[in-house]
Amino acid sequence: RSYKDIALEFWKFCFLMRGINFVEMAVMKPKDVSGDYYTFTREKLKTRIATKQKIKIFPEARAIINKYLEEGNEYIFPIMENGFNKDSSVKDYKIYQNKITVINSNLRKVGKEIGVEFNLTTMSARYSFINLAKQNEVPFLYLQELIGHKTKSTTDIYLDVFPQSKIDEYHRKVIDLVI
Repeated sequence: RSYKDIALEFWKFCFLMRGINFVEMAVMKPKDVSGDYYTFTREKLKTRIATKQKIKIFPEARAIINKYLEEGNEYIFPIMENGFNKDSSVKDYKIYQNKITVINSNLRKVGKEIGVEFNLTTMSARYSFINLAKQNEVPFLYLQELIGHKTKSTTDIYLDVFPQSKIDEYHRKVIDLVI
């Protein structure tokens, strides 16, 4: 497999796992996977909130895990070195940053090749998941819970404006109530 294929597979995994941030995938350990669930504390919030998130691992995501899972490795995916801790040193963090840069570079190339209308990056998996959920009318409070946000304002950052066709549809519904 080419590095572009691996980068795309990592993007797909993040999307399948409710748009988790790439770092959540990078630090995923076999011990964090129990049955059909991945249980973790969001890396971004570790210093502020110790709430555990629990994400169901559907078969498509399980197949990707199984491809990379190797007995004896501390992490599931070959992003972090065994024993690597992104918080332990500047050098280790630079290694992680280098890997995400290479993955994003490959994702952008893939995005251009397949003609997506947005910049394909590890973060776009999260934006894509959130916006597809919104477009398919997942209630906002469920959406907020799906992606692990505690406040509406944080979730709003990820949402595109509403599609004009939906605005027009609701506009018409209000008019039809009166006329």
